[in-house]
Amino acid sequence: QTNIALLAFKTAVNGSLAKYNLQDQVIDEYTNATGVDATPSTDHVLASGAYSGEAPAPSHDADATGTDGGSTWYKWTDTGSTGTYTPNDTVDHDFLVIAGGGSGGRGNSASGGGGAGGYRNSYASEATGGGGSNEAAVSLTTSASYTITVGAGGAGVGGTSGANVSGINGSDSKIVGTGVSVISVGGGAGGNPSVSPGAGADGGSGGGSAGVNYATSGAGTANQGYGGGTSNSAQWAGSGGGGAGAAGGNVPSGDGNDATGGGAGLTSSIDGTATPRAGGGGGTGDMGTNTTSGGTGGGGQGGPVSTAGGAGTVNTGSGGGGGASAASGAGGSGIVIIRRTTPVLHNDF
Repeated sequence: QTNIALLAFKTAVNGSLAKYNLQDQVIDEYTNATGVDATPSTDHVLASGAYSGEAPAPSHDADATGTDGGSTWYKWTDTGSTGTYTPNDTVDHDFLVIAGGGSGGRGNSASGGGGAGGYRNSYASEATGGGGSNEAAVSLTTSASYTITVGAGGAGVGGTSGANVSGINGSDSKIVGTGVSVISVGGGAGGNPSVSPGAGADGGSGGGSAGVNYATSGAGTANQGYGGGTSNSAQWAGSGGGGAGAAGGNVPSGDGNDATGGGAGLTSSIDGTATPRAGGGGGTGDMGTNTTSGGTGGGGQGGPVSTAGGAGTVNTGSGGGGGASAASGAGGSGIVIIRRTTPVLHNDF
């Protein structure tokens, strides 16, 4: 019987047969899928004459993806359209969701910096925005489709001449789908010294105020960002926008030249690289000759008088810098990153 079985196997090999039937046995070289019932056998891979099972890859349209240790991350950066993600199994996903930053204000004398977009983070006990605690990962459900939205930054406003104009708020970034709604609020716009409106706008982080008429800064959103700085000045001075990690700087009372910089951002390594993001934009002051810095993490600088404010860095959600007798800087666009355990092969035949 042993010899007959060996002879049958050799005959099948010599004849290059994928499957060879005898009266009481079947010999299969597994050179192809011949003889394998595909209905009960799913998620299988044939390689080198052996079958193994493999979890199907998630379906997604991420703009970039990669691995870090035993995890895979997916990154969306495009503000032009919404993205999608469909997990292959039900598993926890960490996330970093940053909204678009607000643009700085434009004033004939001074203006406030734009606030950073809301900053929400669940990865590795890292900080989330506004001094909030690290959030819990979200469980994404097998075969459910999740919509990804990356918020655009607020556009810069004004020019070398014209009226006092407040900046424009950034747009929200989101992960929304079955059982999940993670929304980061767009950054607040920087203020201008006009009577109406003059204050910095509320947002993920608040915009900075400008001038003496409206010294109120924009407020940040709880667990997403800090408020903008306050002018507190008898002169025309602009304060910095708030960042994810710190409030915008306050202008000392009575000092119109020393506009203040934007609040600091935060750093995350969710994609394997430590990257600072979500800094506030710097303000500008009347007769100021110095550049005020944007907050660490990509905040746009506030320029001296007649110099345009700097734009927030793309895909950091940072605020734009204010402009005095010049255009303000645009807010930086946001970003969405999710991270999960990488699916692995497993034998199931």
